[in-house]
Amino acid sequence: MIDRDSQPLPSMLRTLVREGRAHEAALLLGAVPARKGYVDLIAAARLARAPEGPLVVLSECTWEPGSRSLSTVLGRALGGLGQRAPLDALTRHAIAAIDGPRVIYCVLSEEDRQHFIPAWGVPPERVVVTPYGASLSDEELALPRSRGDDVFAGGDPLRDYDLLAEAARGLPAEVHIATRRWNPDPAGVPANVHAGALPHDEFVTRLNNCGVVVVPMNGGEMRSAGQQTFLNAMALGKPVVISDAVGVREYIRDREHALIVPTGDARALHQALAWVLDPVNAEAVEAMVGRARDLVNDRFRFAHYEGRLLAVVDEQLELLGRRPVGG
Repeated sequence: MIDRDSQPLPSMLRTLVREGRAHEAALLLGAVPARKGYVDLIAAARLARAPEGPLVVLSECTWEPGSRSLSTVLGRALGGLGQRAPLDALTRHAIAAIDGPRVIYCVLSEEDRQHFIPAWGVPPERVVVTPYGASLSDEELALPRSRGDDVFAGGDPLRDYDLLAEAARGLPAEVHIATRRWNPDPAGVPANVHAGALPHDEFVTRLNNCGVVVVPMNGGEMRSAGQQTFLNAMALGKPVVISDAVGVREYIRDREHALIVPTGDARALHQALAWVLDPVNAEAVEAMVGRARDLVNDRFRFAHYEGRLLAVVDEQLELLGRRPVGG
């Protein structure tokens, strides 16, 4: 285990490569962001090229063709190219540089897997589904339960906050959106909608104190997102309303664990939020919340996710003949 905040990026890259070469397997973060220098992906490429190198397992490969952040970086490097297609091709080449027979890609749902295989040209046997888990700490999960009467939304990837703002019109509740990326024209935002970035502690406090959590997702995407938000909300006993995006139904069932609404449908989102907020439905909402919390505890705690990743490492080492079965 390596503390990601313990050293600067160049040193972190050297550490990942050195330690990877010294072990049978390297479990790296496929979703490492641009602000972290893509160090895990660069390390994966170096380890994959090394003769007799380790097994490389990349977790959270939540990629899309033409990776938006990577395309932005490449665009700056190439003088701000306006055409997306050349950047898409460059991104595909960059990902291809990582690939090799000892590289395993972990995605967060079977629907992700079905998109990932043709998008990146990876053999199906090297793409594995490892469902995500709630990431709150034990201390955060032990916070005193509180149920307000407001709506909370948070997170950045693939969110449709324009849709939520439209759905919020006429709701008998304040809507708080924790995001760094949504910058609408204030004149077009309803008075009950408030948005801005929050530090982690305040994010968790608002998540724990709100009346309902909403995860409005874009439609037409090729990868999933939002699992951390809705699983954490369910773990805290919050009713959840979520768009019917990639992979959602592999985690939860509509009206059993949460309300699932069509992507891009502001009216359906408004109606779902109004239903949860209506005191008439309090008993049905509480029953749904209880089932959702049980589901997370039984299948989607972060320890479950870690166990799934380590099981992939063991299984793949056995397939490579590097570990005796049962060893």
